[in-house]
Amino acid sequence: MNLFIDSRSSTLSYSPNSFEGLIDRLERVGYEPLMRKAAQSFSHVFGGNGDETLNSGEEDELEDLEKECEFGRRKLMSLEKLGYDFGLEGHKGTTKTPDIQGEVFFSEDGAGLLFVTVVDFYSKSGEKSTPDTISRLRVGFIGDPDETSSLNEFADAVTRAFEDRNVDIKWTADVLENKQFNDIVAAQDDSYHLASKIGDKELKAAKALENPSIRETAQLVRRSGVILAKELLKQKSENASELIKFVDQLLQADLVHQEYVVMCSKTGAHVNRVESRETIEQMGALGVLCSCGKNIASEPIEGLLAADESLQSMLDSNYWMTATVVRLLNSLGVNSDRIILHSEEGSDNVEFIVDIDGTLVLFELKDSEFGLNHAYSLGTRIALQRPKLAFVVSTAGISQEVKDHFKRVKPEAQIVYVANLLQLEATVRKVVEGMRLMRAKTWMSCFQSFVSFSLPTILLPKLKNERFEIPHVVTSVSSVANEPESTVAAPSTAAR
Repeated sequence: MNLFIDSRSSTLSYSPNSFEGLIDRLERVGYEPLMRKAAQSFSHVFGGNGDETLNSGEEDELEDLEKECEFGRRKLMSLEKLGYDFGLEGHKGTTKTPDIQGEVFFSEDGAGLLFVTVVDFYSKSGEKSTPDTISRLRVGFIGDPDETSSLNEFADAVTRAFEDRNVDIKWTADVLENKQFNDIVAAQDDSYHLASKIGDKELKAAKALENPSIRETAQLVRRSGVILAKELLKQKSENASELIKFVDQLLQADLVHQEYVVMCSKTGAHVNRVESRETIEQMGALGVLCSCGKNIASEPIEGLLAADESLQSMLDSNYWMTATVVRLLNSLGVNSDRIILHSEEGSDNVEFIVDIDGTLVLFELKDSEFGLNHAYSLGTRIALQRPKLAFVVSTAGISQEVKDHFKRVKPEAQIVYVANLLQLEATVRKVVEGMRLMRAKTWMSCFQSFVSFSLPTILLPKLKNERFEIPHVVTSVSSVANEPESTVAAPSTAAR
């Protein structure tokens, strides 16, 4: 599954004590609050209640309060590093840390998790504004990208809950963007351009050219410009049936097109070149003759393959390889306007700078072996662009010297090697999903901290009262009397 993370946020004036009311309302309309349920189950075992675990902490102890504030600030900062804006500027001290509350739900179709958070901000004096607080409300979805409607329905439910209190909600989609990427876009010259210039036709053509045999066939047509179909088959007579399939793929991708040529039966010369057999029949009906005097429709007709204009551009500077990676990134939810392309004329080397969900990633593509001299130039680009990850993609392998070199120099970016195109999709997909899993893990860690399950909070009041009210816990014990002797553990020596 291609993991998908989507969220939207709204800024509003809101009473900090209203969060539990929001969760109550969501529960009434069918969204089961998972953390509240977990807290209640935990507390029941020890004879407490869910509120004690969800709101643990000795607020009358200044030291504990400051620690809790600092912990809350770090939670928010970990999310801000991923690109989520909480407006923490000016809230660096522990006494000015915004409060954060949240809850998690399963989506109705079971395709993922829904969440809601509220971050309450402080006034400049360090005190909460009263009676209302300016807050950042956020709803989100983590799960199957084909089930985004779950978030739309959830956001509508949250909106209706606030409308009942005469609070208007205006959602804004959270857009995670890398600042370095934006700076690079603003500063680069004409040799750099966004991948959005690559059209659907080129992406379709790149899919066909990923096959090396189809690429080889395309090169044969390109070198000839036009070539008789029978002459092309002669060059690969041992694989004629396969070659016919490769030509069909090139035709479907609009990289070559088929024409027809009239052959003079007397001289063997090419008399007329047309786009369809129907045209030749029409010419014969009009009395058009071959140079030898015969009606042109009665002369032999041969199929002709001609290179389309797009074939030249797709094969130059390995443009097909560029389009292949763009198509792959698009399929993983990376928009073309977050991909910068750079290639040098006459070179088979292509550079990508990509913003994947706020993380800067560098791609280096080469349609030949990636050698040590290429590693030196890549190291320079890594130092200049400062990406988090750098992909080295080659169609003909990566020299061991390259890997040894980067082990020695230890670049700031993590290097990911793709030694052939068969590995490309699986490797890129694994890395991108890994990055999104890290985002999901950070969110889950934030929610986990809301439910501390503090035993002292539950048990100390009971100890002070010198009496435990032991909750009734029902257990079931399975009889092992009828089980085979080999499945029953032998008694320990101490028990004898």
